[in-house]
Amino acid sequence: MKKLNLILWIFLSVLTHTIYGQTVWLDAKVITNEMDTLSGKIFDKGIPKTPQSVDFVSDKGVEIELTPKNTYKIISSDLTLWSQKVDHEVSASHSLEAMSDSSGVETKNEQLFVKKIIGGSRPLYMYRSTTKSNFYIFENEKLVLLKYKVYKKDISKTESIRYAKAYNKMYLGQLSYYFRGHPKTISKIKYTKHHISSLQRLFEVYQKEVGENEVIDVVRMKVKFGITAGQTSSSINFEGPMQPVVRVENYSRSSAFYPAISLDVILPVKNQKWSIYNEFGLINSKYEGQYQSSHYTHDVMLDFNYFQMMNMARYTFYLTESSKLFLNFGLTNSFMTNSKTERWVSYNLDSNRPPDLNEAFIGSDPRSHAMGLIGGVGIRYKKLGIEYRYESNGGPSPWSSVKSTISRNYFVVNFQIN
Repeated sequence: MKKLNLILWIFLSVLTHTIYGQTVWLDAKVITNEMDTLSGKIFDKGIPKTPQSVDFVSDKGVEIELTPKNTYKIISSDLTLWSQKVDHEVSASHSLEAMSDSSGVETKNEQLFVKKIIGGSRPLYMYRSTTKSNFYIFENEKLVLLKYKVYKKDISKTESIRYAKAYNKMYLGQLSYYFRGHPKTISKIKYTKHHISSLQRLFEVYQKEVGENEVIDVVRMKVKFGITAGQTSSSINFEGPMQPVVRVENYSRSSAFYPAISLDVILPVKNQKWSIYNEFGLINSKYEGQYQSSHYTHDVMLDFNYFQMMNMARYTFYLTESSKLFLNFGLTNSFMTNSKTERWVSYNLDSNRPPDLNEAFIGSDPRSHAMGLIGGVGIRYKKLGIEYRYESNGGPSPWSSVKSTISRNYFVVNFQIN
């Protein structure tokens, strides 16, 4: 395990340097508060939170930290920020206990960078903090907050006080006025949630109604379901006091078919290169070995069935529009569903004597749960992926004095359903 930890640490270090070597410096135009225009590159961190400081290097090599106080506008292909004095909500909404019982929207007025989400004749802007998303429409030459608040409401019918969540949806009325004169769009407002994807759908309806097409794509979280199938090849090793399973020097390798289902959660960060890949599969492993003791031969057979969960961070390199290379690293949890451990003892001096059947694990059953580390690399073309993985886990030893290790190679194919 120590060796694998070192390998994964090196792998993560190399991966980190590789990620920062990717194209996160974007060509940009910067308009200062003095209305001077600068050309250069900005560093896009690619995080959901709206940045309030941006690193900028001009074409002349001058490094500047852009903030809402020294910058009027930042314009690039992937990120457009506008410095404005706006209201943003500060109401507590993370728990029912902390919420206010007032429906009034509590705001704070600050000079902030807001991000342009949708352009055209009816634009939409956003300021996202750590805990809240604030959306703005452009009306009367200024940004107006779409007001929304979650608060607690007293629903007590007895002396015992009870609260429930209630919602102030002022933004629906604001949107109705914003899109006045456009009946198709107005008919969809009642279904619109105070959420980036729901608002984007509404604004797309408006743009279709008036014949515009100036939508800035919003990076959203995506979930991809898949089916995995392949082959595993594994080995087992024991170290410690003289339990029968330890005395076998070399167990045979185990090869088995591996079926699984997958859930890839693609995170809403820069270019959607990061995802959390989850897989749920069935693993069968059968190992055989032999050792001698005085006049006896011991044939050991270990057969384990596992339900396994993999949880891995995945980073994707886009090769072409349809193909990509990806790297995985993470954890495995293996839960034993069935086991069979046998030790057949043969008497060497009497070939006619039938062998005796004994337990390979003396005094205890195999451990039912094992954790491990896993890493891998793969390539995907459209919906079809091919991948190699290597796993090392704690194995089935139930004894604190006996160390067990299962090393497993995976050769798999994955097909994304959606």
